[in-house]
Amino acid sequence: MKVNLYDFDGTIYDGDSTLDFYLFCLRKKLSLIRFFPVQLFYLILFKIKFVKKKVFKEKFFIFLTGIDNIEKIINEFWQINDKKIKKWYLCQKQKSDIIISASPSFLLEPIAKQLKIKKPIATNIDVKNGKFISENCFGYEKVKRLTSKYPNVIIENFYTDSLNDLPLINLAKHSFIVRKNKLTPYTNNHKISPRKEIVNYLIVGFLTMFITVATYFVLTTFIFKTTTQLSIQLSNVISWICAVIFAYFANRKYVFKVSNNFNIVEMSNFFLSRLLTLGIDMFLMFGLTTFTKIDDLWIKIFVQIIVVVLNYVISKFVVFSNGKKKIKET
Repeated sequence: MKVNLYDFDGTIYDGDSTLDFYLFCLRKKLSLIRFFPVQLFYLILFKIKFVKKKVFKEKFFIFLTGIDNIEKIINEFWQINDKKIKKWYLCQKQKSDIIISASPSFLLEPIAKQLKIKKPIATNIDVKNGKFISENCFGYEKVKRLTSKYPNVIIENFYTDSLNDLPLINLAKHSFIVRKNKLTPYTNNHKISPRKEIVNYLIVGFLTMFITVATYFVLTTFIFKTTTQLSIQLSNVISWICAVIFAYFANRKYVFKVSNNFNIVEMSNFFLSRLLTLGIDMFLMFGLTTFTKIDDLWIKIFVQIIVVVLNYVISKFVVFSNGKKKIKET
């Protein structure tokens, strides 16, 4: 049995269908936001490797428990999002095509039926509670699921946007890496820009920002109980000290993965870089709280977004660059 095999998200679908579906459900029923704290908590646990991906995804899909008439919602979703199926695929699709994806089968089966292709191989999830019925269809699990369903399968062409699909890439006669609408034949030297570092940094950055804002709020509300320039700047400095200590160790271990021995020079550079962004932080806080009528807490959140971006650039290319070079040389 000869087939063309396709990954789904980022390959023939322009985006992440699971995330798009979640956001679609939120727009339909805003009360689903009540599950967000749990989803975020388990995302952080997964990113720091405290729980496995399957555990995180089950917690993510708990929002399904808050949806009635899920089949109707899925149909409405595809009525809007079927246009995100990429044109290059629509031009070459065949009835024998197989989609294989880590996305939930309940979400992919309707679009596969609409495309008039075979039933997809995907992660089986209980649509009522988000619990996994099968293993997460990811990595080598895709090979197991494919060969179990089609023992004599021959993959003529395989299309994916991720090197996580290397087991299938090696199994196919011809493999292609998909970037947007560009298809490139896979070679052993093929590389895809890593996204994991940025995602991890965003999580650590979010936690750093949370520590900063929470400490600032506690100080101005319960300790100083005023919003004078003196109390604002004192709260700023104290919240910065708390956040920068957390940020150094979290960035070093989970974001830039520096495994060389701890040294005082590196830590000093990190603190100096954060002093620079603290100066920018204080300057913006002073200017915006003095010359605008916006609440100072909202200004603090806005300023922190700018600071998070600056800190990433400095940390990646200045503070932790030597440690990462040593790892590569080793």
